[in-house]
Amino acid sequence: MRQIQIFKPGTIRSFFVPFLLAAGCLLSGNTLPAQSLDSIPDRVPEEFRNSPRIRVEKQAAKAAGMKLLEGKHVLLVTDLELTEAVRNLPRAVDEAYPQMCAFFGVEEDPEWKLTVFLMKDREKFQKAGFLPEILPPFKNGFSFNFDCWVCEQPSDYYRQHLVLHEMVHSFSSTCLGNAGPDWFAEGMAEFLGMHDFSASPIQLGFMPPNRSAVPYCGRIREIRDAARRGEVWTLKEAVTPDSEDFATNAIYYWSWGLAWFLENHPKARTAFHALIPHLHQAQTEQEFTRRFLDSLGEDRLEIEKNWLMFTASVDYDFRLRPMLFDAETGVSLQEKSAKERVVQKLRADHGWQNTGIRVEKGDRIRIRAQGRFEIARPDGSFWPCEPNGVTVEYLNGQPLGILQAVILTDAEELTPEIMNDRQEGTFHAPFAVGRNRTLTVPFDGTILLRTNIPPAAIEESRGNFFVEISARK
Repeated sequence: MRQIQIFKPGTIRSFFVPFLLAAGCLLSGNTLPAQSLDSIPDRVPEEFRNSPRIRVEKQAAKAAGMKLLEGKHVLLVTDLELTEAVRNLPRAVDEAYPQMCAFFGVEEDPEWKLTVFLMKDREKFQKAGFLPEILPPFKNGFSFNFDCWVCEQPSDYYRQHLVLHEMVHSFSSTCLGNAGPDWFAEGMAEFLGMHDFSASPIQLGFMPPNRSAVPYCGRIREIRDAARRGEVWTLKEAVTPDSEDFATNAIYYWSWGLAWFLENHPKARTAFHALIPHLHQAQTEQEFTRRFLDSLGEDRLEIEKNWLMFTASVDYDFRLRPMLFDAETGVSLQEKSAKERVVQKLRADHGWQNTGIRVEKGDRIRIRAQGRFEIARPDGSFWPCEPNGVTVEYLNGQPLGILQAVILTDAEELTPEIMNDRQEGTFHAPFAVGRNRTLTVPFDGTILLRTNIPPAAIEESRGNFFVEISARK
């Protein structure tokens, strides 16, 4: 029987604090009382760190009213009714384990095994000796090395999501030697915990196609609600959350959003995965995070500006790659053409496209578009469209397929004010251009254009049309 892993003193805080804080947080969207958060210790007590994993005597557990389900990589101890969804949990863990090994670059260990205490009645687990008093207060889940505790959840999906979330924490501690700072630890747990419940084997790290695929897991809704409230986090804020953020759900939805974004951004993914080998090293959370930000190098500003687009645009079935854009600052119309007029071709199978034209606050420009393209439909058909869009269907308050424009800020630092700017011409409120519109530029920046097509349908859409941009008096 394996013992709880003991870490060198230099790694204790960076590993344990995220877990202890996470243990007190609500993953279901409610608010944790402040007194409960305050009572969470900032490090694991000595007597717990040196304790062996909990031994489960099967006959004694059954006598205490527990049911036991076992898989290759998990022993599940529960007082729940053994529904089909509960019976499937060991299979989910067994299917998730090799995927986690592949993601983190760890060789599979046939002896690796997790104990999950899935609880409806906590008192029953306390009496059985399966819920030690030394544990800090937690609302939904807590993980320590090979043992984790999961409270019953309001949906079959979310119960399994939480089991996988805590499994990631256990995997990090036992296979990687460290979970990293809060944003990385919770980002990994949320990213890999978000899974395709209907797939066999289950698929980890997926983007939910709709709300019904992930009942009671509101990460996308929570990000969109935060954007409407003006509470979007900058990239820097997302990698330096405060402990108070565990009192709300913010740490979870922003960490999930950031992890998904970094994993799917071709220029950020390499730096993201390069952090994994450094998890076992004795370094502070600040050093770990600084290493990541520094590794983005000269691509950092472009990545941050695409993060701005993502936080303003994410929705179910979101696809990042077709929405990514070149963030290079353009040049003025006068520099591009002596006639102060530029004609460009726009593609329907791309999201935001950089026109290379820079404008200044107060400039008046005219955008005219002409041509036809086709929007891919979910049933495999195509909807013929022109730049004015299809007015029988709307997307985010504007006609489907209409030509849109935003002014990409010139700023070298994306402040919270910029991230939450909702004036027309920002990613939160693109200009509806259509065939012809004259507009006044709200701030300095470069013109980006796209057709208002769902990100999930962009790459399958087809056709080009022409856009003319000219200066007006």
